[in-house]
Amino acid sequence: MNTELNVKARVALSGTRGVTLIELVVVIAIIGVLAGLMVSYFGGMRQKMKIEGDVRQFYSTLMDLRSMAMAAKKSYGVSWTSASDITSYNQLVAGISPFDNLTAGSTVLKAVALTVTMKNAESKTLLPFTEKGLLDSDNYGGSSATFYVECRECDSTSPGCDPENPTTSCNTSDMTSDCSDVQYPEYSCINVSLSRIKMGKWCNNACRFR
Repeated sequence: MNTELNVKARVALSGTRGVTLIELVVVIAIIGVLAGLMVSYFGGMRQKMKIEGDVRQFYSTLMDLRSMAMAAKKSYGVSWTSASDITSYNQLVAGISPFDNLTAGSTVLKAVALTVTMKNAESKTLLPFTEKGLLDSDNYGGSSATFYVECRECDSTSPGCDPENPTTSCNTSDMTSDCSDVQYPEYSCINVSLSRIKMGKWCNNACRFR
């Protein structure tokens, strides 16, 4: 009986084989590809969260300054150095006279650094609110202002795009017709009209309100 069991055991063992070197290499390669995709994905997610955080903060700042302008009956606003790339901004209040505007002299209330680079569509360096809390279109030079953040790192689907080392082959924003690409942040732009401030998604080179 024992002899018969031993024979069956040897037959069963002879039917199994170890993992070959080729199979091991293939498994390691697959794991490497998946790991690379995960790194790119989470890299894009981190940038997406940074953008939404900065945009929300800037939105809150503008809302607060607008409210303070109405309460104090004087001009408040924000300024930044470069018209093309905004990496930080100053919160401003006008001079002592109640109806002074920011172009006649102002005091910096707070300096704020951004974690991402924001752009102003009109290439200005000052956004002022009047004593009534309205956009000062005369001193801004337009009836509306648009701020937005691009994100090449958010693109993980365009051919030739590497989110870890984004190049011109990576789209800077959601390019779908209905702005439904979830890779890009839901809030990546702000529009300031004469009496309203709204956040939206930067999509197809326009601020689409959410």
